[in-house]
Order: sequence, then structure tokens, then C-alpha cells
Amino acid sequence: MQTSRPNFAAPIYPGTPDDVTAPADAPPLFFVHADDEKVVTPLDHSTRLYAAWKKLGIPAELHIYSVGGHGFGTRKISLPAGTWTDRFRDWLEVQGFLTRPQS
Repeated sequence: MQTSRPNFAAPIYPGTPDDVTAPADAPPLFFVHADDEKVVTPLDHSTRLYAAWKKLGIPAELHIYSVGGHGFGTRKISLPAGTWTDRFRDWLEVQGFLTRPQS
């Protein structure tokens, strides 16, 4: 039987409901939020989402950048938030979803 459950999820500056709960079979999460995010949702939504996953023992990693606002995406910016894709790649490797080519 095939499943449509993803291997992982990576919400970036996620918008979540106030009463978020993690299903027992939820995939691992990697997510990024900027502390100065003013468009989508307050920062506490990301911390609650992280806590819900950790409470069930599901792997999760949360990166909160002090500056970045909304929409920093994957473009290179001269702020620490501009390096989140490097952290994501590292996390994918640690989780076993990606391997670096051997030199």
C-alpha cells in the first residue's frame, strides 16, 4: 500500500492555527522564522509547532533569525537568515535524506 505521507516537511515562516497538534505519524520538520516577521504569523506559532513535534518525539529543528522579515526565501541576502538553506541542507544530511557527493 502506498502512502502519501511526505518524508519530511519544511515550513518557512509558517502560518499555523492557534491549536496546532502533531499527528503521531507526522513527518520530521525543519522550519525557519524571522523574529521580525510581520506578515504571516507571530513567532509563537513556530515555537508551539516545534514543541508539539518534540512532545511526540518526532524530529524537528527550528531556526529563528533575529532579522529577515517575511519573504527572504532562497535568495542570497547579507543577513544570517540568508544562510538558512545551508542549515536545511545540513539537516537533510543528518536526517539521512541527502548525502553529499564524495570529493
